[in-house]
Amino acid sequence: MSSRLSIVIAAWNDAASLERCLRSLPGDDGDEGDDEVIVSTNLVIPEGLRAQFPRVRFLVHAAATTVPELRSAAVFEAAGDIVAITEDHCRFGTGWRQHVKEAHQGSESAIGGPVENARVEHPLDWAVYFYDYGKYMLPLQRGPASQLSGANASYKRAALMAESESFRDGFFEPVVHGALSQKHGRLSLNPNPVVYHDKSYRLAEAVGQAYHLARSYAALRTQYGARWRCHVLAAGAPLLFFILPARVVMQVLAKRRKRKELLRCLPYLLVLTASWAWGELRGYLGGAGSSRSRWR
Repeated sequence: MSSRLSIVIAAWNDAASLERCLRSLPGDDGDEGDDEVIVSTNLVIPEGLRAQFPRVRFLVHAAATTVPELRSAAVFEAAGDIVAITEDHCRFGTGWRQHVKEAHQGSESAIGGPVENARVEHPLDWAVYFYDYGKYMLPLQRGPASQLSGANASYKRAALMAESESFRDGFFEPVVHGALSQKHGRLSLNPNPVVYHDKSYRLAEAVGQAYHLARSYAALRTQYGARWRCHVLAAGAPLLFFILPARVVMQVLAKRRKRKELLRCLPYLLVLTASWAWGELRGYLGGAGSSRSRWR
């Protein structure tokens, strides 16, 4: 018996990105069956786009709604046995829908797939890709994982909804994945359901995004812990200026692909990882500030 799939797309970039994303998701056999596609967005959706995709359900929110809030709202509306989450800057690889369903024939509650890069011309775009998604670049080894990418993750709905308190105020991957792994077994990676990251960046945008994500992440890590833990993490945060770029470089080198691209983008990569390290340090010392409202 085939499982019903709910595909949640958090759309926050622009209508053109969303259209590319939706066009890349045909039915694998020309028929989507009972699967549903839910676009949760803080954009104004043109009527022409709605008309092109009459089977897509659009949930439109206020412009200030964050990506975690967009995800959360759609997950609570999803009805499928499997809930898959991605974002509008992604395109689906061939057979993605069927690969997700096949991956969930096992017992794993949460499965992540590869994220490949579709913007290959500019070094800054490669730097953002390596920094955000390099660990999920092909080849991807099937098996247990400590992290999954929010751009290509799917869940058994029963397990996900059992932990609904972890995403009631926003679907933050570190929090949700932590709750799932503690109570429903380890997260898992599967190399077959591929998505392509398809977005170009300006330097100020990329640096700001790294900073705000890092500061929000640090605040999430420490919001329920003792104050001394914040100081311990803050004391170690300066090491991130060296650890983060080294980690990204080692991850990419281990893939035995895209080494020339890594070399070309290295100056940008150092800037982005420095911004992340500074954001994480600020988050440990001063909390999220306004960064939580700018989670993208």
